[in-house]
Amino acid sequence: MLEWRIFKHTLCSFNAKEILAFIEFSTCVLVIFSSFKIATMIMLVITTLYLVVEWIYLLIESGCTYISIGIVGMFMIFILHTVSICIVVFTDINYVWCKPTQPIKTLNTRSRSPASLEEENRTLREALTRLSQEKTKCDEEISRLSSRITGFQLDKILQTLFQSSSSTGDYRSKFGTEFDVSRILGIGGGGCVFEAKNVLDEWRYAVKRIAVDPNDAKIKKLLREVRTMAQLDHPNIIRYNSTWIEEPPEEWQYDADDEILAKIKSKKRQLLDYNKNSVFIYIQMQLCHFSLAEWLSENATPESRSLPRMKTWFKQMVQAVDYIHEKNLIHRDLKPANILFAEKDRLKICDLGIVTEQKIDDGVEITMTCTGAGTKEYMSPEQRSYICRVNAKTDVFTLGLILAELCVVMDDYSKKVKIFDNFRNGKMNNIFTDERTAEFVGKLTALDPKNRPTCKKLSDDLYLAYRAQCSSSKGYLHSSSAVGRSAGSTL
Repeated sequence: MLEWRIFKHTLCSFNAKEILAFIEFSTCVLVIFSSFKIATMIMLVITTLYLVVEWIYLLIESGCTYISIGIVGMFMIFILHTVSICIVVFTDINYVWCKPTQPIKTLNTRSRSPASLEEENRTLREALTRLSQEKTKCDEEISRLSSRITGFQLDKILQTLFQSSSSTGDYRSKFGTEFDVSRILGIGGGGCVFEAKNVLDEWRYAVKRIAVDPNDAKIKKLLREVRTMAQLDHPNIIRYNSTWIEEPPEEWQYDADDEILAKIKSKKRQLLDYNKNSVFIYIQMQLCHFSLAEWLSENATPESRSLPRMKTWFKQMVQAVDYIHEKNLIHRDLKPANILFAEKDRLKICDLGIVTEQKIDDGVEITMTCTGAGTKEYMSPEQRSYICRVNAKTDVFTLGLILAELCVVMDDYSKKVKIFDNFRNGKMNNIFTDERTAEFVGKLTALDPKNRPTCKKLSDDLYLAYRAQCSSSKGYLHSSSAVGRSAGSTL
């Protein structure tokens, strides 16, 4: 009788309460598909708790002796509720089952003409082809660079990184880990220039390093030079690659430079002439052979100064300065030491440290007042005046002095200064054997900047139109010492 009473009680409970719970469960399923996630959770939890309580009551009343049909039914419904809760919690209902908040745009191909579909297909095919070509190029470049790093080179790179980290603690220098210094090209008041090979691309560069105090205003000036170099792209201007700033721990750089000097067997201890807490700015540039100043000192005979060849060189300078002026800039420090040879008969203008912007008003350049920065012997009259005034014609005057030095041997420094002073004072200089050259230089060195031609007009001048074939070796300098001295003079 007890078993029948329990069975009857659970059956009634199942017929009433469990059917009601099943209906609630079905309603919850519908709510789930309607994306009311919070309401679903609440209803499922309440219903499940109710079933658990009812189940426990029946187990207690039956003395946990028999398992009735009602208990099994409630257990099944409890399992369904639990599964539903797991679905709600761990599944993104809105994303999987529900309609998106914004309708997805589909292509209605039935309402579109075959011509438009064909055009769209063609555009897609072209896009895919272009992307495929770009991917192929990237893969080829990665393969090329990877093939250049042989096992030996890779071991060398890892060894360099290990030595850097083990000998100097946690600090790692980009210059010390990515570049292999072969020699010091020059050391000057502004810093030093290394010839160094990048261990990854195996190309040799000139890396200029300038030491400054952490709070020195010179940092802004140097970064201005870097930004100026970065925006210039001309075959006759030194090519800029990259720049970075390193802030090593105090006295760290002394040890690193001692290692460099020992490696390249150099005794240039002036490399260590900086403060122990200095910040170092590195400028990676194209490596050149030597400067025009060095070439002039090594070729101090009239026979080595072939006029057609000098015209060819000078026209390259004019074109480079004209490009600088087109960028609304003024170099202000043109001189043979700042003109380098990248290769035979290919000149490059460098050292844009004191470049300044032109002031333009309604398309007309306005003469500016500024500090008298530059190299004194190559300055224009307006640069050396009590109130320094400059514009683009200032560079033109300096170009005239450089052309005079190209065409006339000035091996005596005092003689050169006297000749240049005569030009600045408007006095005649009977130094040219060619009358057209004398006339051309006279136009460039006119006292009034308004009477000087622009670089664009100089490029088209008939005087520079004739370009003769230059000798392949005559007058070309190969001495390695010239590289170091010229590099140091550009700092």
